[in-house]
Amino acid sequence: MYTAPVLALSLVLLAVYRAALSFLETKFHNRFSSAKALLGTASNEETSPLDKADNSGPLWRALTLIFHYYTPLYLALGWMTFSQLKLAHRLLGGSAWLEPSAVRAAFADEKDLPEWWENELHNMLDGPDYLRILSIMAPFFLVLTFLVTLCNTLRQVYAVHCKRGGINGHPGHDSAILIIALPLIYSLMSFKSVMRMWMICLNDKEGGLDNVVDFNNEHSWMARLVMCQLMFKTNFMVADVYEAWALFQFAWLTLEVIGTQRKKNSMASGGDTKLEDEDSSQRGIESLTMQGIYLFILGCLLESSYYLVTSSVEAYAGQAALKFTMKVHSIQEQVHYFFLGVGSIASSAAIGNVVTVELTFHDLLKEFRPSGKFWSTKILVSLAFLQSLLLYVPPLNTLSVTESNLFYASMLCLECFGVSLLHWVAWNPQEGWYDTLLAYRK
Repeated sequence: MYTAPVLALSLVLLAVYRAALSFLETKFHNRFSSAKALLGTASNEETSPLDKADNSGPLWRALTLIFHYYTPLYLALGWMTFSQLKLAHRLLGGSAWLEPSAVRAAFADEKDLPEWWENELHNMLDGPDYLRILSIMAPFFLVLTFLVTLCNTLRQVYAVHCKRGGINGHPGHDSAILIIALPLIYSLMSFKSVMRMWMICLNDKEGGLDNVVDFNNEHSWMARLVMCQLMFKTNFMVADVYEAWALFQFAWLTLEVIGTQRKKNSMASGGDTKLEDEDSSQRGIESLTMQGIYLFILGCLLESSYYLVTSSVEAYAGQAALKFTMKVHSIQEQVHYFFLGVGSIASSAAIGNVVTVELTFHDLLKEFRPSGKFWSTKILVSLAFLQSLLLYVPPLNTLSVTESNLFYASMLCLECFGVSLLHWVAWNPQEGWYDTLLAYRK
């Protein structure tokens, strides 16, 4: 099954579901009372301030926490992870764990193979075992990433449960939950890309690949290779879109923390006029900073949408879309460089804005500790870029396109597990800025 369109649609539906649950929460939770309680304005000492902040009963609090957006998110990711592991079991079990003789046997009945097909799979047929072993380890790192990410999310939810007020009433924990899911989504799409390369190596025809045709209207291995390479690229496009969203959440959260700290300082030393000036300058800072983030998100959305549509048409329509496919391939170089330029400009603007804000307001962000949080959000793209450069270094520069992609995606599965551990350290739900944000935020 082609996972990228399914995950993209799931994320859109999840955004709608999250908005609906947040709206319902505002009808039952009074976060402004909670803020006053945290500021110490509650008068009844016998009753907990957090109890006063909730207009809902324990049943409603439990239901909204249990069935909020992270529950369908992890159910969907869990189902996708299970389905990919099941497919991996079929591919690995049927090939004796990518045994070179089994890889070669998969092409025994294939006709009209290009002369260079053995060079494309050289390391999987006759080369050293490091690439095969590395790729076989990918599913284990995916499972570990899933477990760490799930547990990290649960401790954020538990913190909200203890504080009460609902997810919508605790924007710091809400944004943290969305950012924490990043390494799992990236790991899932990386592992899916690993399996696309396995399908090339094993001449697999399942999952709709039997519908794909080449320019001669033949169901050939060459057609499946091109299709899997395109799916490989599209998988990472979808992951990059979610990373852009996670960066947006981090930037927004950083600006909110700055705003609350400035407001806290103003309330301690100034009057209403100074507070109004702080609000005006804060809005200007937020507007300027978020422009680069919005540009980055737009660029990622345009690129991923293009590749999702073109690859889906080719995968599901097959022969019926042959003319469309030929047209797409005729302009692929121009499209590649166009999106490369857009992505470079947009990502540079987004990261530059965030770094500038972090350096400028360093003193106001001490409690927030933004460095670890920023790198835990942005490190995946940095690692992907460094690995793409590493592929030009011997002996990796001798790998074919298929083998390079297999190495690239397998390493990202391993690294996503490391990033999930970094998230565990960076997004500690017991840090004090969560309550400060709630207390001083409008």
